[in-house]
Amino acid sequence: MSSYTHKDILAITKLIPNINQDALTNDKLEYWYNQLNTQQKTITEFINTFTPYKNYIDISSFLTSDNKDGYVNETLYTINAIISDNDNLKLSDPSNNNYSLRYKNITLSDNNDLLQILGTIKKDNLGYYININEATTLMADWKNFDF
Repeated sequence: MSSYTHKDILAITKLIPNINQDALTNDKLEYWYNQLNTQQKTITEFINTFTPYKNYIDISSFLTSDNKDGYVNETLYTINAIISDNDNLKLSDPSNNNYSLRYKNITLSDNNDLLQILGTIKKDNLGYYININEATTLMADWKNFDF
């Protein structure tokens, strides 16, 4: 999405159940309105600011990191993702679907939902992937939502 209104941002906070709506003050709403519309921040960064995630990483940030091997350990990471349009065995970054990451250890249905994924980053001969421990739907029909 190239432009967000204040109503769009408020709608997202209401549609994703674990967002702390009370923390979105008028000042913070204005801040995020400006950050999103100038593309200084992404919608997933907005969501993560108001949700109780631990060890959060964007798929795009991970894949462009110079130290990807530093993430390959037993630490549980949280990512927000959608199933890739091109390959349902990959998760795409909801803010930039040019970045996708393979996943293993769980079957996800081919749908349009925004997912919260909890898992460990691993590497095999095909590259990096996330070994999913848990997947939760944050918002159904994310890809079809008309802001």
